[in-house]
Amino acid sequence: MKCHQRIMKEQHLQEDLKNLSFDPTVIPLSEYVFSKEIYSSEIRDFLRTYEWLQSVGVSAKWCFTMRLKGYLAGVQILNEPAAYSRLLGPETMKWECLIQRGATVSWAHQHLGSKMLMASIRWMVQNTEKRLFVGYSDTSAREVGVLYQACNFKYLGHKFGTTEKYRHPTYKKGKEFCQHSLRRTSVLKSWCRQNGIKIEEGWIKPNGFKDLKVIPYEVKRGWYDWGNQIIRESEEIKIDSKGKYALVVGRDRREQKWLDKLFDVKIYPYPKRD
Repeated sequence: MKCHQRIMKEQHLQEDLKNLSFDPTVIPLSEYVFSKEIYSSEIRDFLRTYEWLQSVGVSAKWCFTMRLKGYLAGVQILNEPAAYSRLLGPETMKWECLIQRGATVSWAHQHLGSKMLMASIRWMVQNTEKRLFVGYSDTSAREVGVLYQACNFKYLGHKFGTTEKYRHPTYKKGKEFCQHSLRRTSVLKSWCRQNGIKIEEGWIKPNGFKDLKVIPYEVKRGWYDWGNQIIRESEEIKIDSKGKYALVVGRDRREQKWLDKLFDVKIYPYPKRD
């Protein structure tokens, strides 16, 4: 009962080892170098090879890597959530961060994933307002959230995410998509370009997200109608809900104590793979 991501790594192991000039099994975890990087074609191709979903999804906002002797060994992508929670109360929006994608190369140290994730989180806490980090486990990929468990995330249960996806004859070239993805800022920008609509100043907030209060009604109406038409023309596919994990990290002990008081939610025992 291995997760699909582990299976993909095992399939590439022998071929990947041929391209190395060293034996990765004798190199300690401390030799891997963590960096914040700009999303690139190298990172995109890496995710397509080793990540279960084989894509970054929504445009990456924060991208981190682990390298060994110059070789790309791991990628971590963080982003704003598609929809914010209220896990820390009404101010949650400015603190919440989504763990969007993460993958390590086939020959990487077995603990590289957890080290990379926590290094990324620590960077975010020191350099941004983000303090709440959420991630999901996908049962369709045989995931139970082993990485999150290793990093002491709290398990919030298995009742999150959409329970249906869609497949359209032409939209996204026939690939599956979620209905809420049609409301993303990147989709709005694409729709405007395709319809010759100029995105005016103020339509996009400083954080890169659309401002629906500023965008004219006729533009929003046309975009919504297009999205609804896509759904009507699509095949509906039922999927399982996802498990959700969350970790609250303060910049210092005082902030940690204050955030822990805000994080008043029900916690469940970690799920295990059968």
